[in-house]
Amino acid sequence: MLTSPFPQSWRELVYLLIGTLITLIPQLVSSYRNRKKSDLENEETEARAALAQAEARSLQVRDDIATSEGVRHMLSTMIETGDKLREQQQRIFELERDQIALTMKREEVKRMLAFLHMKGYSYADVEKMREEK
Repeated sequence: MLTSPFPQSWRELVYLLIGTLITLIPQLVSSYRNRKKSDLENEETEARAALAQAEARSLQVRDDIATSEGVRHMLSTMIETGDKLREQQQRIFELERDQIALTMKREEVKRMLAFLHMKGYSYADVEKMREEK
């Protein structure tokens, strides 16, 4: 008689199921561990990627801070230079104004001398009159 591959009684069926479970348990545990390990590795990879992004952003922020400090320094230097230029322009304006005033006085003195010369006074006479005052 041929033996059937299917269990003939409940007892054989239970033994077959228990044997199958016993052989599957190591595979299930191994599969579970592999899945857990894979999940942990994926989380670690994601964490490393997030850390790399945070470090890159940190470097970018540091660069932005350094750039803004450089720009601030440059702007303050430009403002100081502008103030100095304004002061120099004011000095130049005052010197030019004084120079124009002196030139006008010289011209006035020349006209007065010419007028006095036309009236017949000499330079010596003008000096005498000035000393008398």
